[in-house]
Amino acid sequence: MSALRPFLLLWLRHPYRLATGVILAIVTLLASIGLLTLSGWFLAASSVAGLAGLYSFNYMLPAAGVRGAAISRTAARYFERLVSHDATFRVLQHLRVFTFSRLMALSPGQLSRFRQADLLTRFVSDVDTLDHLYLRVISPLIGAFVVILCVTLGLSLIDLQLALVLGSVMLATLLILPPCFIALAARPDAQLHKDVSHGGSN
Repeated sequence: MSALRPFLLLWLRHPYRLATGVILAIVTLLASIGLLTLSGWFLAASSVAGLAGLYSFNYMLPAAGVRGAAISRTAARYFERLVSHDATFRVLQHLRVFTFSRLMALSPGQLSRFRQADLLTRFVSDVDTLDHLYLRVISPLIGAFVVILCVTLGLSLIDLQLALVLGSVMLATLLILPPCFIALAARPDAQLHKDVSHGGSN
């Protein structure tokens, strides 16, 4: 985490755009959950009303809610991508300048240890990796935490025990699965680097 601290400071230069992107991502997730919930209830209620022979069932209000949730999800998703990528490109500008300034500070002796293609590949891959730090790590994690909290609070109005169980399962999944995938991918990645280094030495 300490290695990412200088790069996180670059992201903090655009706090409003980044916060807006996170908020729009949360709205998108909540609209998706609302769309699934409302459409599922609407289909189940319509089938039950049809089987019971009820003709006073209000089809218009749930249908309007489904359409509103779908439109909200689409609009929030579009503007979230627009704002998030705008912020990412702005940070990428600072990131490339930061990386190039550190590269220029190296002495010719230090630079001579690397091949030109190898150095260029490292430069591009590292910048691309940090470029996705916000889009694939920061924003999804914050959005997931907020959505889990909102879903748990919403379910608590119906059944507190169910809300606590489901919230705990979702939170555990969010906290446990990513480290597990990292641990599972670390061994093949280390073996691949080892094989590449042995192949290059031979």
